[in-house]
Amino acid sequence: MISHLVVGSINWDVLLFLKKFPSSGEEVSADFIFESPGGKGGNISVASSKILGNNEVGLLSIIGNDLIGRKHIKMLRNKGVITDFIIRHDKIESGKAFVIIDSKGRNLIITKKNNDAVIDEILNEKNSCKLMETIAELKAITITDLPINFIEKLLSYKHNKKRLIIWIPGLRSNLKLIKLAKLFNQINYLVLNESESFQLTNCPESVNACKKIMGTNKDLGVIITLGENGCLYAKNDQITKIPTINLSEMGLLPVNTAGSGDVFAGTFSSLKILNYEDKDAIQLALLAGSIKVTKKEIQACPNLNQILQFIKKYKINFKYDLLC
Repeated sequence: MISHLVVGSINWDVLLFLKKFPSSGEEVSADFIFESPGGKGGNISVASSKILGNNEVGLLSIIGNDLIGRKHIKMLRNKGVITDFIIRHDKIESGKAFVIIDSKGRNLIITKKNNDAVIDEILNEKNSCKLMETIAELKAITITDLPINFIEKLLSYKHNKKRLIIWIPGLRSNLKLIKLAKLFNQINYLVLNESESFQLTNCPESVNACKKIMGTNKDLGVIITLGENGCLYAKNDQITKIPTINLSEMGLLPVNTAGSGDVFAGTFSSLKILNYEDKDAIQLALLAGSIKVTKKEIQACPNLNQILQFIKKYKINFKYDLLC
C-alpha cells in the first residue's frame, strides 16, 4: 500500500535552451532542445519516490489516451511511481509545456493543460471507492494547482482527516485569500513561491504575506520559497528564515531552475512522512532543489543518500534565523 499520494497534472515538456531570452520581436537560436515528462504532479511524485523508494508513491491525475499519455505511464512506472489512479481519457489530449531556459538557468514556462474540464471524473462513483480505501492507509497527500471545486471534494473525504495534507496552489493563488482561506483549516502545510504569495495576499513583502496567511489559521505551516534566498517558514505566530546554499561558492553553476520547486515539494512531503522535523525537512528539501538546479533535466531528483553525501562533501552547516 502506498504511503504518499500526489494529486496533480502531467505535462509533456519541450525544453529550449538559449543564451538569452529574446526581446519582443527578436528571433534567437536555441542551443539545444530536448523533451521530457513533466507537470507538477509528475515531477513531485518522482521526487517523492526518490526519497521513499519504489511503489511508495502514487499519482492521481488524468491524461489523454494517446502516445504521450502512454509514454508518461511507462516512464513513471520505471521511476517507481504507482500509476493506478491515472485515468486515460479518450476526449482530451495529454497536456504540454514549453520551457525556455537561458544561460543562467532562469526559465519561462508556457503550458497547455487539457485536464481541468474533465478532472472531476477522477472522483466519480466508479473510482471513488477504490480511492477512499487507498486514502485510508495514506500517511500524506500532496495536492497541486487543480480546480478549487475538485480540491474541495477531495478534502471532503472523511478519511482525509488524519492524513498530512500539503497544498501547493500554484496558479490558483490568483483566486485571493478570501476565496481560499476556508480550505486552510483542512490542510497542514501551504507551499507558495514569492509571486504566488503576493497574488494570494496582495502583500509585496513575504514576511507580511506570512502574517496575513497565519491570520486565517495559526496552526497552518506556511512555506514561501524565495529562490536562491531559501525560504520563509511560518507557524504558531513565528516566522523563520531558512537559507539555502550558494552554488557559486561550491564551484557549481545553475543550469535549469525549472522543476526545482517541485523537487522541493516532493522531498519535503516525503521527509515529513519519515518523521523529520519541519525545519530539517525544509532545509534538506531546499538542498534537493539546489542540486536539481545544476542538472538540465526537469526530473533530476536526488535521493536521500545523495543529499546527505552532498552535505558531507561540501561541509554544509545549517542555520535558521527567527524573524519574529
